[in-house]
Amino acid sequence: MAKFSLSSMAKRIHFVWDIGGILSLSIVNLYWIYGVWSIMSIVILPRYYEGHISMGFICVYMLISFLCIISVYRSALMNPGLVPLMDQALPGENLDWTYCKVCRRQRPLKAHHCRRCQQCVLKMDHHCPWLVPNEG
Repeated sequence: MAKFSLSSMAKRIHFVWDIGGILSLSIVNLYWIYGVWSIMSIVILPRYYEGHISMGFICVYMLISFLCIISVYRSALMNPGLVPLMDQALPGENLDWTYCKVCRRQRPLKAHHCRRCQQCVLKMDHHCPWLVPNEG
């Protein structure tokens, strides 16, 4: 069973100060609020007042909607897999590491340098413009 501590949580949270990404995340948040509000006011609440759906359905809808926005923020704030410094790496882990010419650090073979974040990311897939961080 893994222990939970605030220090381990702080290591996983990663925030990139990217104005375009923050603006995109804000637009996604506003779109989510508009979508939940419009479906509640146009579709769900009139059906509830007519007696076609129950309060349980509304609660499940709000729970799923809330979990969706939590998932967006969780993926936006989680660490994408930054390359650890050499003193943080485990011994014997740097056998096949290469050298990044941009950030001047050693990195594993599958790590790539992100031009927007200005750091190396483990198993980088792409930099997501909607969620701010890199996707591994």
